[in-house]
Amino acid sequence: KEYDVDIDYHIHDIGTVGVYSINRLAQKTIENGYKGRVTTSHAWCFADAPSEWLDEAIPLYKDSGMKFVTCFSSTPPTMPVIKLLEAGINLGCASDNIRDFWVP
Repeated sequence: KEYDVDIDYHIHDIGTVGVYSINRLAQKTIENGYKGRVTTSHAWCFADAPSEWLDEAIPLYKDSGMKFVTCFSSTPPTMPVIKLLEAGINLGCASDNIRDFWVP
């Protein structure tokens, strides 16, 4: 807040731990007046979290204005891309770089 810059937060946790982390980030985004200024990168947890957890969290994500960017080279094939897009979640696809430790 002190520097008035947007935030890009990388969350690699999977399953319910990852969804919990993103939910807390969304809550803090709202509490601190940062709606629309936070991007969560990777968000692998969406691929294996229980569907009902994601259903309950989507309104929170929309309210926070958070954006999500997943990496094409490391995203599990079960990532619910269509579900997120149809719910109006701002979702992008990118890569940290052209060569990395996960996919050299």
